[in-house]
Amino acid sequence: MNPLDVALQDLPPPKPIPRPTPAPTPVDRVDALAEMLQRDEEERRKRLQQSIAQGKDLKPDQAASVIDVQRKTGWPAPVVTPNLSQAQSLVEQRSDTLSRMIKDSPDLAKWLAEDATRAAAAKDDLHSLGFMDWLFTAPGRQIRQVKAQEEYADLWEQRRRTGALTPAQQKRLDELDGEIDIDTDSVSAVASAELASSRS
Repeated sequence: MNPLDVALQDLPPPKPIPRPTPAPTPVDRVDALAEMLQRDEEERRKRLQQSIAQGKDLKPDQAASVIDVQRKTGWPAPVVTPNLSQAQSLVEQRSDTLSRMIKDSPDLAKWLAEDATRAAAAKDDLHSLGFMDWLFTAPGRQIRQVKAQEEYADLWEQRRRTGALTPAQQKRLDELDGEIDIDTDSVSAVASAELASSRS
């Protein structure tokens, strides 16, 4: 016996070739589709019954709060409902943190918003990254803020003295009003004091 015959003898016998299953007939497809639609309808009915049963003890205001938290977090109602006050607190903290990041670290916020992968990679270091962004950009923002406040004060003073501004000046004053943080109560108090002193 030659070596090839010996090697062939050690191999397992060949497996039979499976016969192809016949293609489903149109009737089989219709039956399968009808069965699938019925299962889907039963599942929707079951979910509706569960929702009604879970929601029957909720007051409308609570339900609206649950929906609000769900919209903001993506958490399911069975998780939110029993923990509503804690969930709202977490949403508020998250919202405050994001608002603060957008205000104090706009470049970092923009960079993170561009790609979810960046946000995921940086999530443990957001505080440090935010501080670094603020450290490098805050002086420039502060200088721009002071210049904008000075320009606003000049336009406001011109309007006070002359009684009117040109349309372009009024437009710029409105733009600056939106750009800078102005304590309107202080401005009103200063204006009232100036008016009182000018009359006496």
